[in-house]
Amino acid sequence: MGHEYCGIVEEVGRAVTSIKRGQFVIGSFFASDNSCPHCEAGYQTSCEHRQHVGGAQAPLLRVPLADGTLVSTREVPSSDLVPSMLAASDVLGTGWRHRSHQRC
Repeated sequence: MGHEYCGIVEEVGRAVTSIKRGQFVIGSFFASDNSCPHCEAGYQTSCEHRQHVGGAQAPLLRVPLADGTLVSTREVPSSDLVPSMLAASDVLGTGWRHRSHQRC
């Protein structure tokens, strides 16, 4: 529990185009638009519009910049795989963040 999160999308805002209600998604502790020059170069943690995502301990979470931040799975994973997905949301985001800060 903390800033890592994954789950089923309950609602999407009008501006969200790539994420749909009912999808299983994994997110990280930072939000990125995935379209600025930094993101396009593969450094989403240096996004010009990045935002911290907090409050993941709550039953519901609003994720800013959802199109650039959330990664959807092809299907909803079985319940025994969800802990691995949750761990990946923290470990992969942290590792990528440290990698990108070392290169910039």
